[in-house]
Amino acid sequence: MMSVDESKKIANFIKSNNVVEINLMGGEFFCNPDWFDIYSNLISAAKHARIVSNSDWANNMEVKVKLASLVSIFGDKIYFSLSKDRWHTNKYVEVAAAYLKDIGAKYLIATESETTDASIVPIGRASNQYIGGVYDMFGCYCQNPKNMYSFLIDEDGYIYKCSFGVSVYANVDDYQDGGFAERFKEYNKKFYKIFIPSCRKCVTSFELQARDRMVKTN
Repeated sequence: MMSVDESKKIANFIKSNNVVEINLMGGEFFCNPDWFDIYSNLISAAKHARIVSNSDWANNMEVKVKLASLVSIFGDKIYFSLSKDRWHTNKYVEVAAAYLKDIGAKYLIATESETTDASIVPIGRASNQYIGGVYDMFGCYCQNPKNMYSFLIDEDGYIYKCSFGVSVYANVDDYQDGGFAERFKEYNKKFYKIFIPSCRKCVTSFELQARDRMVKTN
């Protein structure tokens, strides 16, 4: 669970390295008691912020009041993406959408075509047993042009090559004064000429390497 202090460091990383857009996802935000301060820090640092939610906050008045405050502070800088698919209950989606409309927030409800196996990624939870869909056999997330220049920052500030939480190669602590662009380019160019048939193959490879390192260490 991210702390307020960690969010400040990540926010400074975002500003210092000219990160333009952030996606806030990987767990329902209001489960963290400090979510409002954390989101305020992160959103203030970026030019655009997308908040992904399953809408379960729609029956929680305290969360709704804080969301209204967040929208009043940041306005069009943020927008909400409400999940409506077979992976969620969808119980409060319409209620959440109505509330966001009332407070003047930008939002969209993902269509069925936008929430396929090819678009859903289990953020930070990859394993050889947990990939799913098109990425099991012939899809490679990071080789999609839309995803090639993205990276994952987890709750502890570690930076991963892909949203599956594979291949950690940096931490925001080391780039508080900028310089991450060079590290990003240096690390990612190693993958540009490698054929990766699927995310499962990639994850399996990293898991085997991790086991080999553990055996040698022991």
